[in-house]
Amino acid sequence: MKHLISISALLVVCFSAPLMAHHVSNHQDDQVEAETSQPGHGRMTVAAVAGSVEIEMYTQTANVLGFEGAPKNAEQKTVLTDAIAWLSKAENVFEFPADANCNAIVAEINSVIVDGKTKAGDKKSPEFDGYYVFDCGDASKLDEIKVKIFNQYKSFEEIQVKRVGGGDSATYVTLTPKKNTIKLK
Repeated sequence: MKHLISISALLVVCFSAPLMAHHVSNHQDDQVEAETSQPGHGRMTVAAVAGSVEIEMYTQTANVLGFEGAPKNAEQKTVLTDAIAWLSKAENVFEFPADANCNAIVAEINSVIVDGKTKAGDKKSPEFDGYYVFDCGDASKLDEIKVKIFNQYKSFEEIQVKRVGGGDSATYVTLTPKKNTIKLK
């Protein structure tokens, strides 16, 4: 019976780790929120536990679309559709070491201008809320994540990253087009 309880507890911790990380996102962090509310800035929370990586990303829609608010014409609607398609492919946005064997199992994009929903709540300027979960076959090789959004959207100047997992405290990192890698070890 004691072994059954131990195994059950272990399973709960393993399978709930990504769910726990989802609740420690940057929109609850006033320090990061204030630093990233400007055009050209974004924010992320990265949680890496064992072979699971969860990433929440928030950025003003203008950083991706080049315009504020809902699309006003056919050209802007196409830009929005293309942006959602690009952001919805996790491999477009993030690159992991090949030998870590990471695969996206969730890639979700929300925006108040598309579906009326945001994870971060109602904002003065609309945001894209990206939620990504990866399963990595070899966690020992998972030492960094390259953020490729700077290559696609030249308007990005900085992304504030809050990295959690593997310890009790969060680590903050600022990414730029030239320094676009999050170190996990």
